[in-house]
Amino acid sequence: SVSAFLLNRSSDLAIVYALTGKLYCGICGDTVAGEYGTSRNGSQYYYYTCHNRKASHACKLKRQRRDYLEKLISDELIRLIFDDAFIEEVADLVVEFEEKEEASGLLPVYEARRAEIARQVGNITNALALAPTSPALVAKLTELERQLTEVETAIAKESIVTPSLTKDQIIYFFERQRKGDVDSPEFRHTIIDTFMQSAYLYDDHIVINLNYSGTKTPISKALIDDLDLDSTSIPAVRLSPVESRLCSQTRTLPVLLVTLSLAA
Repeated sequence: SVSAFLLNRSSDLAIVYALTGKLYCGICGDTVAGEYGTSRNGSQYYYYTCHNRKASHACKLKRQRRDYLEKLISDELIRLIFDDAFIEEVADLVVEFEEKEEASGLLPVYEARRAEIARQVGNITNALALAPTSPALVAKLTELERQLTEVETAIAKESIVTPSLTKDQIIYFFERQRKGDVDSPEFRHTIIDTFMQSAYLYDDHIVINLNYSGTKTPISKALIDDLDLDSTSIPAVRLSPVESRLCSQTRTLPVLLVTLSLAA
C-alpha cells in the first residue's frame, strides 16, 4: 500500500551513515558509501561498500560493517582529542612546519626583486636627467616599470594567503570538543564530522586525514600510495606536506594522517 511504502521510505531516510562524503576506496579511489541489506528473518544489516564494486563489480574491496567502522574511527578520534601530549605535539609540529614554509616562501624573493628593480629605475632616472631624449634609456625605463608592476602584483598575491596557525588556535580546536557525551551517537557523529576530513579504506586498514584546524587539506590516493602507509606501520600518526588551493594560490600545508588496523 501507499502508506506502507511511505513508512518504509521514512525508515530509509532515518538511516545515518556518518562517513558519507568522507570515505574513499584505497584500492580504486572511488567513493565508499553506505548501504543495507535484509536477512531472511527480517533483520537489517548496514555496511560501507565501494561504489565501483557495487555498480560494476570492478573493485574487490571488502564491505565493512557500518557500526564497527564508525565506532573504530570515533573511538580513535575521541582518544586523540583527550590526549594532551598528542595535541601538544601536533600543535608544535604544525607551527614548526608553517614557520619553515614561511621562511622558504616566495615573498622574500619577490621583495628582493622589487628592491633590485627599484635600484635600476633610480639609476635610469638619474641617467635621463643628463640625456632626457635617449630612446634606449626611455625604453629601458618602460621595461623596468612593467617588471615592477608584475612583481608588485606577485607580492600582493603572496601576501593574501591564509595566515599561519598559532599553537593556541590548534590546541583550542581540539579541546573545545571535550565537553560532549562520549557515549552519545550524536556526539560521535559530530566528532567524525569535525575531525575527519577524509579517509581511504583498505581491506585490513584505514588511513584517516585528520582535521586539526578547520583548514581544508585535501589528499589524493596518489599521496597515500606514495607514503606507503599500510597495516605494517600501525599504529602510525604522520605529518606530511600536501599542495592545497587557498585564496587562488598554491600553498604547501601539513597533513595529519592516522592509520588504524581493521579486524580480519
